[in-house]
Amino acid sequence: MDPKDDPDFFVPYSPDQNVSPTYPPTLLLHGTNDTDVPYDLPLRMAAALEAGGIEHELITITKGGHGFDGDAGDADPDQIDAARERVYTFLDEHI
Repeated sequence: MDPKDDPDFFVPYSPDQNVSPTYPPTLLLHGTNDTDVPYDLPLRMAAALEAGGIEHELITITKGGHGFDGDAGDADPDQIDAARERVYTFLDEHI
């Protein structure tokens, strides 16, 4: 299926198009050098969460790849450690 031919088919699978008032607080982490998921996708998701009034945070890993352990790309290890700590804090705040 091509999104250009049938864009409505993909709506249920696009998180940024499914934000609702019941959406949970959301923490997004994304590397700018991710070759699997383009960096504009978490930006779109953050914008959708903002528009929906959903508590959220986007942590950008500069030069980070798709993963933060096995594929950290050229990311600064200190930046990854700080992001990991923020994840723990976010979870403590919301679970």
